[in-house]
Amino acid sequence: MMSNRINIFLLIAVHVLILSSCSLGGPPDLNIKEARLVASRALIGVASAYLVIDNTGSGNDELTGCLIKTMPSVKCRLHDVIKGKMVPAEKIVIPAGRSTYLKKGSQHIMLYGIQDRMENEVELILNFKKSGKFNITAVADSG
Repeated sequence: MMSNRINIFLLIAVHVLILSSCSLGGPPDLNIKEARLVASRALIGVASAYLVIDNTGSGNDELTGCLIKTMPSVKCRLHDVIKGKMVPAEKIVIPAGRSTYLKKGSQHIMLYGIQDRMENEVELILNFKKSGKFNITAVADSG
């Protein structure tokens, strides 16, 4: 009797897991807003990009990289902050049904070699694993 209850419970649990994973298997639907660049006060030629990525879709996505088309020599790198220390990141996960904030002290984008070429606006190309490329305009900000 107890064995049957355990089997039924396990069967229900497996079905719930399968159904919940299916709901996250759909396509992502991304909207990027509030993109801004802030020049480093400590490092010459370095800036950080902060923005919000809304994913209203049913599937996760991953930010895998970026570039500035008009400034190909600028290195664009993803970073995270773990235990108070900035570390390189291979990707930034964009969960389904949530907003991901790239911000100071957390996940963000670093631009190396931008130097005096940071204008009032910079066109960034963000690369996502599933959604492909997004062209966005980041506004220069004093921080």
